[in-house]
Amino acid sequence: MCSLAAQYCLDPERLKRLNRSIGHSLLSSSASQFLEELLIRRKKMMKRIEFPTPIQHSRLLGTLGPRLEWQAPQREMANKLVAHMGLPQSIANRLAARNIRTAKDALSLPEFDLMTLLGVDIKDVKEAVARISEVACPPYQTALSLLEERLMNDASGGRLPTFLTGLDDALGGGIPFGVLTELVGPSGIGKSQFCLKLSLLAALPASYGGLDGRVIYIDTESKFSSRRMIEIGRNSFPKIFHSEGMAQEMAGRIIVLRQTSLSEITER
Repeated sequence: MCSLAAQYCLDPERLKRLNRSIGHSLLSSSASQFLEELLIRRKKMMKRIEFPTPIQHSRLLGTLGPRLEWQAPQREMANKLVAHMGLPQSIANRLAARNIRTAKDALSLPEFDLMTLLGVDIKDVKEAVARISEVACPPYQTALSLLEERLMNDASGGRLPTFLTGLDDALGGGIPFGVLTELVGPSGIGKSQFCLKLSLLAALPASYGGLDGRVIYIDTESKFSSRRMIEIGRNSFPKIFHSEGMAQEMAGRIIVLRQTSLSEITER
């Protein structure tokens, strides 16, 4: 649902048609609320940003990530102070005097507006914007460098076996470390139960094939069931979970966070 909603977040008419075609009766309350929040955020965003020319439209699209504040790394880059970016002192002073303090503040304004506010030549504005963009934006990566990084992570990071032979063979040994793995399938196919089992595997002692670690389980649909998790543990790992106190110890290693909206997730 999250991926589907993201495709429609910049087109409110398509989002409305999607909502009507699926029907509110088929959407969970949390999913419906999630879609509505995306539409509200999109409307607010478009009110704050103007696109006077195609060039400015193209440039400003690159700043939508920090403005939406969906990801912590983007927020961190957008909130970098321009005073620490090596700008000419005269430009830095003028920016501070106009309360333009962060990369987000500077890059959200068209260059013509910055020129008017600062009272400097367009050449100085372009140089300042280029410098701020260079410092605030992440470095580019080629497809080859991403592949090499992934291969290195696979070699050094390892994988978490699922103990399902066919699946482990297809995944090259299990769930890879250091990357996001998405489970996709129709309702009732067992995605939630599989996540419960993976949580147990990560919390199991290393001597039993686990990671001997702790788990953060983000539950957006209020479907987490500790009783079901213990049942899975007892059926899958009877030697461990029939030991006195072991079930409670394993359950204590799994932290459940119930998040019902996108804003709750980003605030954390």
